[in-house]
Amino acid sequence: MPSLRVEVRCRYTQAGVQTWDPAGGPHDTVYGFITMLTRALSGFERHLRGRPMRWFGIPAGFGGSVSDNEARTYPNAIRLLNHPADRLRSGRRGPFFAEGLRRNLSWSREFFPDLAATLKGRNLPDPIAWILTTENGVGDDFMGHHDDPDSGWVPEALADPRADDPAHLIDGSRTFAQYMRDARTLDGKPIPAYRHRVPLGLPPGRSPLNDESSERYRGALRLCWDYSRELAFNRPARSAFRRDPADTHTLPCGEYQAACDSPWAPVRVRPLTLQHQMGGIFHSDLQMPDWYGGLPNQRPDDAITLGELGWETKANWHRALDQIAPERMRSARSDPDPARVDRAVAVEAQSLVLAAHARSAPHAPLAPFVTDTTGIPVDDMVRYLRAVRALGGWGCCIFMPKPSRESHDYWSSVIPRVNA
Repeated sequence: MPSLRVEVRCRYTQAGVQTWDPAGGPHDTVYGFITMLTRALSGFERHLRGRPMRWFGIPAGFGGSVSDNEARTYPNAIRLLNHPADRLRSGRRGPFFAEGLRRNLSWSREFFPDLAATLKGRNLPDPIAWILTTENGVGDDFMGHHDDPDSGWVPEALADPRADDPAHLIDGSRTFAQYMRDARTLDGKPIPAYRHRVPLGLPPGRSPLNDESSERYRGALRLCWDYSRELAFNRPARSAFRRDPADTHTLPCGEYQAACDSPWAPVRVRPLTLQHQMGGIFHSDLQMPDWYGGLPNQRPDDAITLGELGWETKANWHRALDQIAPERMRSARSDPDPARVDRAVAVEAQSLVLAAHARSAPHAPLAPFVTDTTGIPVDDMVRYLRAVRALGGWGCCIFMPKPSRESHDYWSSVIPRVNA
């Protein structure tokens, strides 16, 4: 079923075409969804044959990470995390989001009731889900610690009065300082001190030797990302589209790359790196990890010369999976073709990631992002999506920027086999 992707920063024409004229407020985004939906209904009319139109909405750029200039140019470009008023005294990003939340919540409280009422008034179908694609999560943030003495943003944030203020919770129950005090390694020990000098790693936070100390503050950012989105987007969306008062969930909400981890089901994102500091806390309705092919974050084998387990080389992934999934690895290596073995190992690694997310937050089913544009063979995609289905997945979100005959043929081969 199609998505309707409306760029919240911009206005739309009567034909449902995006311009780069700045949207004046939430009403312009409502107009964008209505015009695109009516155009889609017209285009799909002869295929619907009396069936209701099913679609899901993508308000692109909501709460997104925009530049200061974009924020001045586009009134709807409101940063949820890293709003200027929420930054640390030095001007760096921290784990606080009160002003970003206030402004985005004000936008949502106008947008969602307006859209819900307009759809109902025009007898148009509601979306089946809201999917965000702001890509405003943790990102490549390895600068929580920096230099010796430590001048990273983590020490500065801990010295900030908001760090222990109950008005600035990062996950609905803990302040940033409480979270940092409570964090432990996977075996329950205190987090080891950050090492400023490591053999490899620019910055040193990328080195596997600093995994636990980096994972602690990155886990805090993932919790902030999830909780701020719940307050600013998910709750207003659910409330506005609760057509049946008896239905407490209404339509589900999710975001690209947002998923959960926990100590009882740590997510293996590197051969020895385990995400586990979220502790199973996840407010969104859907978990949406992405897989666009290959092993997680794979690096060329010759890029890391030390060879220690932990870096994301193919050799290290094989060694790690030999330890955690020996039966699956023996099955994969039974194929005489080395290329097919590598493909099978990649699917196994990503399936283990899926299983960890599912166990960490069983209340939030999987709906991963996938694509055919990176050349994933049909057989591999079928195996991956069968793993999603076996874990109780809600569905999948297909990234298809340019629909083509090749994409149509690809998914026509995949979907019947997954559903068989």
